[in-house]
Amino acid sequence: EVALNGVQRLGNSVFVGCTALRSVELPEALSEIGTNVFQGSGLTEIDIPVGITEVKKETFKDCTALTRVGLHGGVTAVEESAFSGCTALSEIALPDSLVSIGQCAFDGCGLKRVELPDSVKELGVQAFGHCPALEEVRLSAGASVIPHSCFDGCGALSELIIPEGVTKIEVNAFQNASSLKYVELPDGLKTLELNCFYNSGISAVFIPDSLETFDRQA
Repeated sequence: EVALNGVQRLGNSVFVGCTALRSVELPEALSEIGTNVFQGSGLTEIDIPVGITEVKKETFKDCTALTRVGLHGGVTAVEESAFSGCTALSEIALPDSLVSIGQCAFDGCGLKRVELPDSVKELGVQAFGHCPALEEVRLSAGASVIPHSCFDGCGALSELIIPEGVTKIEVNAFQNASSLKYVELPDGLKTLELNCFYNSGISAVFIPDSLETFDRQA
């Protein structure tokens, strides 16, 4: 275990590749964690202190032993690839303060369930792509767009309710969700882009009257 008493800032890449590192106690005084800080380390759990508002790019990327992450109520952003490749991470509680989730933020994780608070306004491309164990998703009513490949390759996902407020589902958003049988699309949805449900298991779907653009092979 590493204790960082009194430390206020962790610079970029400080613990990259430290595979023997299992535990770190982050001090409450910490106000910034740089990019790639724990990438590829052996961390098994981590609590983010209250002074941190952003989990930066690739901070925990490829931490394959990471099973628990504590995010407090002040975190507003999870940036690009912050937790990508965390294959042992099966659950994470996302706080109501969260506004944005970056590109590939949880790509390739072991997540089984995702609940996006309605505070989330922005989802990045492939944010939850290639999560093979993901069975259940509760989407944010605050996000108007489900972006390119957001849940591509989530083969265990079986049903999906798209909330009111979503107006656009982009290219490949739920591609290769091979177990997806049931999808509920909201009134107000305007655009379904190319291959957004390609190679899914959907047998029937109700198309709302609000739909304006319905790309072939959607």
